Amino acid sequence: MKKISSLVLLFLMLFSSKATAQILSKSGDYLYIENAPFGSSDQLSIEGIKKIKQFKTNSCGIALIKELNGESSPLDVLNLSTGQTQSFTIVGGMQDINKTPVCTNGILQISVDPGIFSVNDNVHETVYGFKLNPNTSYAFTYNSATYKKITPNSCGFAKIKKPDNIISDAALRIAYLAFSSASSFSTVIDDKTWENLPDKTPTLCLNNTKYAPYNP
Repeated sequence: MKKISSLVLLFLMLFSSKATAQILSKSGDYLYIENAPFGSSDQLSIEGIKKIKQFKTNSCGIALIKELNGESSPLDVLNLSTGQTQSFTIVGGMQDINKTPVCTNGILQISVDPGIFSVNDNVHETVYGFKLNPNTSYAFTYNSATYKKITPNSCGFAKIKKPDNIISDAALRIAYLAFSSASSFSTVIDDKTWENLPDKTPTLCLNNTKYAPYNP
């Protein structure tokens, strides 16, 4: 009993069930979610993660890339065979064609200049692509997002590690998405960047009891 009392006096106090807290907070490299709905379909949307995309051009040197978007500019593309890098500007620095380039026996059915291009046929969403060396493997990094299922612990809060390969704390955007089965839509109930998340000493869960740090 004395050891337990000393532990509480040193750095813990019982966290009242009536206490309120912001849904999202951080401590070190971890994100904490408290007093949230915690529906079975709720998710955490995390944007600002840098991912690597590898692709290979066809015999005409064409590759269509769904991961590209206007926010990826400037873009450095690495030739995996030679180790050389080419830099491209996506917005304002590409060709705009109105038909997807078709390659037949190494011959393009439409004219496409070397470099980066967009295909906009006024019917489908814009598609981006490259015309580079034929039958060659390339790679680039791009800004992506991921979704994590939120599973609270026995004390009713969740702890999630900060993602690896982030672009920056300011670019790391985290949103709590609560799913409504009645409307079949997700509602954003908290939306912050890692940089502006409140920094709090984390709560603890001991023997199914929730504790917060003792602040004399």
